[in-house]
Amino acid sequence: FYVIVFAPMRKQRKALQEMIDNLKKGDKVVTSGGIHGEVASVEAGTVLLKVGDNVRIRLSKSAIAGRQGDVETGGN
Repeated sequence: FYVIVFAPMRKQRKALQEMIDNLKKGDKVVTSGGIHGEVASVEAGTVLLKVGDNVRIRLSKSAIAGRQGDVETGGN
């Protein structure tokens, strides 16, 4: 049971954490809320995300769901 259910989940979490730890300016990401943007800067626990012309939002690194294209979208 562990090998079928928990091992893949653990591997996914580890890969996501590694991606978050290696974020850099210019990376295109998607947040857990579905916001798409480009990393403008990375700080200790936060990321400044450029989501439009002259629009930037600061969010916790834990809100990053993945890189654009890597995250499954539930729709179109």
